[in-house]
Amino acid sequence: MQELQFKADGLTEEDVRRWKRLTQTSVIAGPILWWTGIFAVAVYSLGTLTPVALINGEAVISKKLYIIRDISGSMGGTEQRLQRLLAQLKESGVVLDGRTADGFGVSTTGNSRNLLNQLKEGLKGDSNVDAVYVFSDFTYIDEPIDGSNDAGYKQLRQLLRDRGICLYLGTVRAQPPKKMVDIAEQSGGGMIESK
Repeated sequence: MQELQFKADGLTEEDVRRWKRLTQTSVIAGPILWWTGIFAVAVYSLGTLTPVALINGEAVISKKLYIIRDISGSMGGTEQRLQRLLAQLKESGVVLDGRTADGFGVSTTGNSRNLLNQLKEGLKGDSNVDAVYVFSDFTYIDEPIDGSNDAGYKQLRQLLRDRGICLYLGTVRAQPPKKMVDIAEQSGGGMIESK
């Protein structure tokens, strides 16, 4: 079976959501992808441009993407994958900003350098961010930086909802916690396995 990959610029968020629903329930994804590409060119030519990056078959829609990169010790050896990801995002026209975190924890009582605290701090004063991409190996090592609690998940969900931000989770090793994946999908984002 051959894999068809292409990059489409200019889809609206609603178009990509519709595309995701169709390709998840359809057994003939090839023609749908082809028509989506044609539609993307038409939308682009009409000037309703929202950058879309196709990362490992998953559409990342954003005008300004905020990247949180896990720099904990367990992330060693993932630098090339991150550079490829950033290059794909830049090529699509997405404006990138971001910061680092010492782990992927979403805890209100955790380390100030955990994911939740770094995201809240990074988004202060920047109302243009419309998507967040978390790049992590999601390997649990230390409670203060990798641990999560219900209050933290609630804050993350509320932050994304209040700001209309989509959350994308890019994993290079382990699966993110189910609660985090659910929050990402509810926000309009999802999980993307970085290869």
